[in-house]
Amino acid sequence: MLHQRLQQYENRWLEYEQKMKAMEEMWQKQMRSLQSSLSVAKKSLVLDETPRMSDSSVDQSWESNGNHHVSSGSQLVPHTGGREMNAGLSVISRLAEEFEQRSQVFADDAKFLVEVKSGQADASLNPDMELRRLSRTSTRGRKISVDG
Repeated sequence: MLHQRLQQYENRWLEYEQKMKAMEEMWQKQMRSLQSSLSVAKKSLVLDETPRMSDSSVDQSWESNGNHHVSSGSQLVPHTGGREMNAGLSVISRLAEEFEQRSQVFADDAKFLVEVKSGQADASLNPDMELRRLSRTSTRGRKISVDG
């Protein structure tokens, strides 16, 4: 009987390890993807010094804000300083900070779960519930990063 329970615990332990490894691999792929996207976004903001003028509503907003001058060909030419670029970089910087914070929280939570499961840390937590919570958090973060 005792041997059977020990075997069950060992089997569950292996399942948890496999789940954690799978989640970590998924998380690392997401991290690489997000870092790549962030890098591309930063580069595009730095390289794209002139706003696109394909949308008439953009042209109208420039007219109403007075951030333009009319060239001899009577075409709107944007007259933008570094203001729009700085705003874009500021948004990206805030997103990068949030991304780093969430990454650290996820890594800390995963490390803590491993410590609890291995008996290194004493906690009155249910590891199954914590694993589910961590999985939901990871999924929610992925949805935010994809949707946002």
